[in-house]
Amino acid sequence: MRRSLLIPVFLSVFLAGLVAAFFGNCIAAPDPASPPAGSSNAYSGIIAHQTTGWGVYDIKACPAGIQIVTRSGATLVAVPPDWTVYLFRKGQKRAAKLTYARFETKNQYAMKLSEIGQRPRIIDFLGMKAIQFNFNINKRLDESMSLGSLYRSKQIQPIVLRKEVLFAPPNDLIPKQAKEIWRSYFEIPVREEIPLQTILFLANGDKRMPMETKTFKRGNMTASDFTVPKGLEYTAQYVEMIYGKEMEGVADLLVDP
Repeated sequence: MRRSLLIPVFLSVFLAGLVAAFFGNCIAAPDPASPPAGSSNAYSGIIAHQTTGWGVYDIKACPAGIQIVTRSGATLVAVPPDWTVYLFRKGQKRAAKLTYARFETKNQYAMKLSEIGQRPRIIDFLGMKAIQFNFNINKRLDESMSLGSLYRSKQIQPIVLRKEVLFAPPNDLIPKQAKEIWRSYFEIPVREEIPLQTILFLANGDKRMPMETKTFKRGNMTASDFTVPKGLEYTAQYVEMIYGKEMEGVADLLVDP
């Protein structure tokens, strides 16, 4: 496959940060703990279906954990109390493991909504009152917007006039750690918020939607939904688990010359 076909519109600092902080082998460790007692109990949580320029994702999150499943075959799972992040692929022994603290620091520009310094709009979105922010950018795509590291070396960087972002309303069903893992996975630089949609308005008149939520609804799940397979070997790289072994060859596209 040509490398030009491997470059997505979205997930900027996500991969650039991975090159700097996560490209080494992940820590080897024994099997994770079993799901907590009472794993047959039902938990109320959120079930979502989201898309980006890189893939399609199904997410479950509740007090018992968070699971993100990609159509490419990768699965992320994290459960309390330590919220260690496990990444694995069905039928493969090699897996990756990251501490919650390390995973949370993937985006150095992350802040809280209260630190943004502008009043949001409340809009109707998929039957909920979502939180919308509009940012005047007027600059080329770069990592400070969490949108552009993949353009830095091999593509002409488009000028973004405005960025529109949408977040889910406050939700007590999902622990803050699960929210942090959710937003960090998609490299959204706003702490403890669930991302719903991002729209870029470019200087050439184009409009791009790097992230979109198709469904977002309340649902029931059990702790068994967040089980990590036994017998995994935590020797793989994070990038390998997310994009497949062949994607490690794009590393040279992600760093400054």
